[in-house]
Amino acid sequence: SLPSDAQAQLDVCGLAPLNSKIVGGQDARPGAWPWQVSLKIASNIHFCGGSLINKHWVMTAAHCVDSPETSHASIHLGLQNQQAANPNEMTLEISQLVLHENYDQYTKDNDIALLRLSRPVTFTDYVRPVCLAASNSSIKTGTNTWVTGWGAINQDGTTLPFPQTLQEVEVPVADTKKCNSVYGGTITDNMICAGLEEGGKDSCQGDSGGPMVIKQGSRWIQAGVVSSGAGCALPDVPGVYTKVSRYESWIKSKTNNDEIGFVALNLFPSVCGQAPLNTKIVGGQDAPAGAWPWQVSLHTSGGHFCGGSLINKDWVLSAAHCFTRVSASQVTVYLGRLTQEGTNTNEVSRTVSQIISHPSYSSSSTDNDIALLRLSSSVTFTDYVRPVCLAASSSSFAAGTETWITGWGTINEDGTSLPSPQTLQEVQVPVVSNTDCNNAYGGITNNMICAGLTDGGKDSCQGDSGGPMVIKQGTQWIQAGVVSFGRGCAQAGFPGVYARVSEYQSWINSQITTDQPGFVTFTSTSASTSSSTRLLLSFSLAVIPTFLFHYVFA
Repeated sequence: SLPSDAQAQLDVCGLAPLNSKIVGGQDARPGAWPWQVSLKIASNIHFCGGSLINKHWVMTAAHCVDSPETSHASIHLGLQNQQAANPNEMTLEISQLVLHENYDQYTKDNDIALLRLSRPVTFTDYVRPVCLAASNSSIKTGTNTWVTGWGAINQDGTTLPFPQTLQEVEVPVADTKKCNSVYGGTITDNMICAGLEEGGKDSCQGDSGGPMVIKQGSRWIQAGVVSSGAGCALPDVPGVYTKVSRYESWIKSKTNNDEIGFVALNLFPSVCGQAPLNTKIVGGQDAPAGAWPWQVSLHTSGGHFCGGSLINKDWVLSAAHCFTRVSASQVTVYLGRLTQEGTNTNEVSRTVSQIISHPSYSSSSTDNDIALLRLSSSVTFTDYVRPVCLAASSSSFAAGTETWITGWGTINEDGTSLPSPQTLQEVQVPVVSNTDCNNAYGGITNNMICAGLTDGGKDSCQGDSGGPMVIKQGTQWIQAGVVSFGRGCAQAGFPGVYARVSEYQSWINSQITTDQPGFVTFTSTSASTSSSTRLLLSFSLAVIPTFLFHYVFA
């Protein structure tokens, strides 16, 4: 567990109460970036940016403060305009300057420095510390970042118009290999690149030494320090930033582990969880084509037997119980499929080269009911074939959180199949607390999550074993569960039971070592006050049954 001082820092870092930013490349609102620092030399001239990382320390680029003149800069916090009054401004001096010992002024490797403030600052809505990307962070190409600064000098030498208001711009993380080739092989593991391929946005809107931040949940986490770049916002020439996550131990050693909030960034590839063709609000019916582009149909020679979900270009997630009597050579995977009968113009298929069931899967208790399938060859993403994001280990799902389950529900409780052409089904069901679920079944573990409908008129036999239970967060769909088992179909008081995906982040990443799936932290506050009394009295729960559990191998 975190020591209390570090926990206190995590309670405050990275939160910007006044930031309501959606899109940009423009003036920032006052207080939107409360960790932003302006470094000024004599005559009040701004020359570099920085970021407040706790009440004692500011982080910046080494190249900003490696001369005698700049090392005596004043530090300005809560600053909005360079040429007008700033009612929320605080001005401090530098009491100690720490340049990285291995900073190289020619290659800009290790371009990072710490400035100790002359006195501790008091946090306000306008002056707050940013969180820092921890050493175990993973930041995928395409992740959107925000860069801020006063961009005092643009490429052609012009300054910002009066009153020189803080600027903000959104730029995606660039592919490191491409960036390295643009810069002639000078990009090291200590650097991260970002910029639009078409150019036009860049950190010349920012400033050397200033922060590149990424939002994760409600927190802003600093992933980069503005370091260098060729020109300004040129096409195919990204900006270069010092990669903060490489310096966690260095920062801790220099600040005596002084209450700095390090947070692991585990950012999804930007493609995961996006369903451009999904306009779904409510339901329990045929799904439109492309609404659930990660949905997989698994077939043997006897036809569809289980569902699954695409989690990257090479891997599918499903339930272990689907494969107790089925081997990889017997399985065909269909992606982009809408109907089980007739033609599917957007469909692709693959065979399976490997099935990895969880080593601790128990067929008797159905604990750890999760499996990975490696596709015979990679798939190309389209609007109809895309990966889902996966719930990261720090996710929490309050009772009442709405989820969606999809599948072909081939066999309903009474043995009837879906009407022709057997179109993919979707249904919305709320999370049921593990306590209530365990009261119904017994044997519900932390590796399981339960969900069931409050309206008995909707029947979630529409799912399939192995298929996904997903939840929308922002514009992203995150898989929280894998359809595992249930009692009957639409039986009151018996929710469907799912493998809890967030419990398996480390196992999944141990099996998939390259192009790892996009894990996203889902956080839901209490959506309902669930109780077993309420469950028994007023829930008429439609459930995901184990019709396939009994059907596949009968």
